[in-house]
Amino acid sequence: MKARRFLICVVAALAFAAATRPAEAQLFRRLWRPRTVVAQSWAYSLRPTGAETEFERKLGPGAARSRFDAEAEARAVEAEINAVRERNGLRPLVFDAELAAGSRSWSAVMARLGECRHAPAATSESCAAGRRTPGETVVDWFNSDGHRAEMLNPYYARVGAGVAVDRWGRRYWTARFR
Repeated sequence: MKARRFLICVVAALAFAAATRPAEAQLFRRLWRPRTVVAQSWAYSLRPTGAETEFERKLGPGAARSRFDAEAEARAVEAEINAVRERNGLRPLVFDAELAAGSRSWSAVMARLGECRHAPAATSESCAAGRRTPGETVVDWFNSDGHRAEMLNPYYARVGAGVAVDRWGRRYWTARFR
């Protein structure tokens, strides 16, 4: 009980200092930064468990756990999205360098901030964080109603994807459509 009171006093002191001094405010924000929790739904499945993804077929098994290659992983996301579209009777999307550059830069921003969120000006964008492979990322997008609608929009003709890694190895994914 005494330890709990002590902890409450420390937190209250840090909060008071954060309100009055900028240096302590930065320390308080760093210590008590809220973490984002992403809810997951596994209602849909793109392939049976244990099946190879397009990424693993092209680069070989275990490639996702080896060296990080942002360009190869971004292209693999695009290939996975096109595979999903083909399975749903839609034409594949064409690579767009401008969309890919925007996706890469936004993924880098998310990695620097340490959180996953949509870009303020982007209208047709899918974002994800924490997934290790392009296949896992696209499966998560497919399990989300909004992201699935983006991927399966029959009016889109172009796609550009990007991925960045933060200092702890967490990947941040972005795909933009036009």
